[in-house]
Amino acid sequence: MAINRIQWILFFILSLANSFVGYAAPFIGDSIIKLEINEEQFLLDPNNEFSYDDVRNKAFNASKEDAENLLSKLNPNRSVWTKLNVKNHSNKIYIGVIYSNPCTEKIYCWEENGILIKKKIGFLLPNKDDIIFFDRYLLPITLNPGETRTYYIKTTEYVRYISSGSLNTFVGTKNDFNAIKRPIGSSNLVNLHVFFNGFLIFQLFYIMLQWFLVRRIEYFYYVLYLLSLFAYFWPRHVISTLSFEGIEIFISHFVANFNDILLVLPAFFYLRFIRHFLDMAVHKPIWNKIIRYFEYLFLLLSVLILFTNTLIPNDLPKSVLILSCVGIQFVLSLLAIRGFYAVKTRLARFAITAGAIVITAHLAAMAISVFNLYNYIDIAPIAITMVAIIIEIAIFNSGLLFKARQFEKDKFKAQTVLLNELEDKQKLQLEYEGVRDKISRDLHDDVGSTLSSVSIYSYAAKDKLAKGDLTQTRELLLSIEKNALSTLNSMGDLVWAINPQNDSTEKLLERISTFGYSILAVNDCKFDMEIDPEFYNHRLNLEERRSILLICKEALNNAAKYAKADDICLKIYKHGQNFRLELSDNGKGFDIDKTSYGNGLKSMETRARILSTFFEIKSDQKGTTIKFDIE
Repeated sequence: MAINRIQWILFFILSLANSFVGYAAPFIGDSIIKLEINEEQFLLDPNNEFSYDDVRNKAFNASKEDAENLLSKLNPNRSVWTKLNVKNHSNKIYIGVIYSNPCTEKIYCWEENGILIKKKIGFLLPNKDDIIFFDRYLLPITLNPGETRTYYIKTTEYVRYISSGSLNTFVGTKNDFNAIKRPIGSSNLVNLHVFFNGFLIFQLFYIMLQWFLVRRIEYFYYVLYLLSLFAYFWPRHVISTLSFEGIEIFISHFVANFNDILLVLPAFFYLRFIRHFLDMAVHKPIWNKIIRYFEYLFLLLSVLILFTNTLIPNDLPKSVLILSCVGIQFVLSLLAIRGFYAVKTRLARFAITAGAIVITAHLAAMAISVFNLYNYIDIAPIAITMVAIIIEIAIFNSGLLFKARQFEKDKFKAQTVLLNELEDKQKLQLEYEGVRDKISRDLHDDVGSTLSSVSIYSYAAKDKLAKGDLTQTRELLLSIEKNALSTLNSMGDLVWAINPQNDSTEKLLERISTFGYSILAVNDCKFDMEIDPEFYNHRLNLEERRSILLICKEALNNAAKYAKADDICLKIYKHGQNFRLELSDNGKGFDIDKTSYGNGLKSMETRARILSTFFEIKSDQKGTTIKFDIE
């Protein structure tokens, strides 16, 4: 409505200017050819049932306000008849046009020389030769000097969002209306429409290609969002600029039925796209659930608007309900942006920035329309919205590119981690193979030799017993018992080491503690353990755990047998980059220089070399200390 008022103001200004400069109206000497509307009356036809013959005999007693109210009901069957009397007051032939309001269909009926003439003008004009929007609404007229003519005009309005409910009739020359075909800034708006719709089409194909390549769900909802925008804006461009035979009816009915739905439905696809774009189900599951409810509500509002447009009687104030739905959608969109902010990732900045730009643009466009700022700002509200959407799409493209790069980085990191894990598994497999070989050798060397000794001792004991030598037989049986216990202990340690349940450092220390307390308790010897908490997280392989266990068991066994100590302490603490194990007692000690290394000491040193290069034994009259590092 406001845009049309500007058009008419410009029209009268330009018409007045033209009358002075002399190129818009014909002259005869100093007089101007003048045409006047003597009378304009209205007749309501709410059911579209009157013909020309019917209205000629009816009283045109409705007011213009009543006629406009009927048009505003948006009933596809309603129409208004206008009776228009025009007179040429000059003494020259008048050649001009009558202009009907945009997006209406008008049937003009008049008589010339007793012959009835009907002509259809307007939005659905068939067989058009022109492609210019305003020419559809011009009825050429020719009046002789002093002639008065009565036009009966049947008006039907098809597209409600332009000039909805208005009834304006203007008469002038063709040049007058040429001057208002393109109001100030309209050419820029047309160019913006062309660019915007072309931009949307390009984006659609680009995002569809990306969706085909990556198969991510956010691209699918982004495509639907762009399609809904295109469905909203493209018909406006076609209606206002172009003419395609056979498509006008489809566009008019599409806009009439789906215009209001497309005010809400894009928000559904928008929120779906952003939720998956930000992975809100992972980062903010609560907000993800809330925004999903918003989406369902947007679908419900869209269905409600559809039923409002198709089922509710047109006499009811539909606009109140539709505007309420749009207002609810706007408020929930603001709350959704608050949820996007809660994600607090770099991707969320893209969504928040784009949403803030579009909402600000919508508010600015609404302010221009509500406060009638056209006289101060030569910008169409829809142009502000289109520019904001272009910026929004550019931001989303940047966000999708950023996410794709981040996805590739994460994928590369995951592959690197997977390769490292594979290498670790291969190392662990080689390690276990080495351990199995070591276990096989230990079984062959230790257990095999011990069992061979048991076999030899058994044979000798049998021989001695046959000869009646009980003393030698008893000694041989004691040797068999000793070797059997040694084998049993070795087998127990071996079985414990290879059991997966004992892979932790905690299990190792627990076994050392149990062995220490059991062997030292009979001698009333105190046993303490001081362990650095970090050591519990230190990873040891099977061979390392077994070596530490056997070293500690050998040292504790020696202390219990020979040292006569009453206090033994096991410490594990951080030493440089390694951990150091220190086992000390307060026994009588021994002279390391004079004492030859037996199998026990040599075994301890050999096993300690598996753990690190450091191994040390110190002993004096105050006790003995064994130290070695664990890498």
